[in-house]
Formats: sequence, structure tokens, C-alpha cells
Amino acid sequence: MRLLPERDCNDCPDQDRVRWGCVADAMPPMPINFDGERILRCPRKPYLDNPDWYNRILEFYGWREKGFLPNPGTWRDQDQRFVTICAVIDKAKSDADAEENEIRDAKQAQMKAQGRRGAGGGQKGHPSKHWNG
Repeated sequence: MRLLPERDCNDCPDQDRVRWGCVADAMPPMPINFDGERILRCPRKPYLDNPDWYNRILEFYGWREKGFLPNPGTWRDQDQRFVTICAVIDKAKSDADAEENEIRDAKQAQMKAQGRRGAGGGQKGHPSKHWNG
């Protein structure tokens, strides 16, 4: 799950569950800043409370990505709640993809800069041309 990947709910100690808002409103120094919004509960909490509902939604969303809809008809015939949820998921995926791309691009730029700093002191050309063998 790309939502707060640094947190592992399975191994979370009880004191952290209270502090991060998993069992009740978060304790100070919270609230949590999530997606530019201040919240008092863990953003994963709704999913953890009702995973079957979310799994069904995500399954329907996956089928939509393959061109199938949960109800007969066209996109305009679908339940408005499903249409809205798909828009929210699309936005979340887009934001997560953009963040991952920024991180990847920054790492590539850093590696490229390190490569330029490390190069330049040796011989040019193919290494086999410089062997004495």
C-alpha cells in the first residue's frame, strides 16, 4: 500500500496506535499532516475498519481499468458514488506516481552528478585499448 508505506500496521506497538490516531483521535504532538490536510486519525483507519468494502471497490476499479464496469450500461449509467470514488483513486494514483517519479529523477540526477565527478582523471576510450596484454 502506497499510503504511508513507512508505517507497518501489523507490527505497530499499542502506544504508537494511540499516538498516531489508530484507536482514537491522535494525541499531541499530532494532528497528522496528510495530503495538505490536518487530521486526527490515521489515514489508513477507514480501510483497516472495513477492508472488505474497500477491497470490493478496488476490485471494481481494477475491472474499470480493463474496460469493464460493475453495472450494465456506459460510464454515465454507473452509480455516482462509484464514479466519484474512481476519480479520487485516479487522483491518488496520479499523485503517488508523480511523487515516485520525482524521487526516481532526483536519484538519477544524483547518480549522474556523482558519475561526472568521478570521471575525467583516467584515460578516454574503450578500456581494452589501454591494456598492456
